[in-house]
Amino acid sequence: MRNTVAFGPIFPGQVEMSHLPNEFIAIEDLDKCTEIYIRALSNLLTRENKG
Repeated sequence: MRNTVAFGPIFPGQVEMSHLPNEFIAIEDLDKCTEIYIRALSNLLTRENKG
């Protein structure tokens, strides 16, 4: 897609498990991802409202 950024739940040093059998994510990593998504969306919404 054009004009997009990929956000994924893989942090440095982790094994890539996305879309594999027995895929999983630690709750702590899910919490980190959620915080990142919240900040990114907040930033986008703030920019959108400013101009």
